[in-house]
Amino acid sequence: MYRSFAGDVSISIMKPRARIDGVRNARLRGRREAADIRIDSDGLITAIGTKLKFKPGEKTVDAAGGLTLPGFVDPHVHLDLAYSLDLVKPNKSGTLIEAIRHWSAAKKTMSAASVLERAVRAIDAEAGFGTTHIRTHVDVGSTAGLRLVEGVLAAARVPQPKAQRMRGDADAPAQGHPDEPEIVGREPEIDAGADGDGDRVDG
Repeated sequence: MYRSFAGDVSISIMKPRARIDGVRNARLRGRREAADIRIDSDGLITAIGTKLKFKPGEKTVDAAGGLTLPGFVDPHVHLDLAYSLDLVKPNKSGTLIEAIRHWSAAKKTMSAASVLERAVRAIDAEAGFGTTHIRTHVDVGSTAGLRLVEGVLAAARVPQPKAQRMRGDADAPAQGHPDEPEIVGREPEIDAGADGDGDRVDG
């Protein structure tokens, strides 16, 4: 029998990478003319209008008519697997069962520190392309224990380059394998700090 447990970690990148007070000459969806955007010290938009007044010394970015969008949301990613291709054997059969078996073996070698390093790289890459919120699944099982959750939660607490801070919430998916006994008892990923416990799938 195949058993899978799912939980999640949500990561909100709350602050802009560089502190600014506004954006000028931005093209916004649904508006024909360029607009200015005022941003407060918490990174929240407080005003949108044409030719807003900015005080001397306030930092603004000239969008030069470029389309300005809200931050992107990545609703499903596996930060514990980020940059891990070289850690997992090739799937020669191309089947899901073989892939799960190789991943199960690779989990045994992963430490919280190695997950932390790879997850931070992935978060920085996402933020660099405009992502402001990430919901990640994290594997929890007998071969991984809670090491992968601990690594991802630690990554959510690491300040980003040039950013004030990244706040982490967490959902930790635990995924099992026919050869793996499951973790029994109260959801240990919740105790470890995960935001949620995902669905269990038997098959």
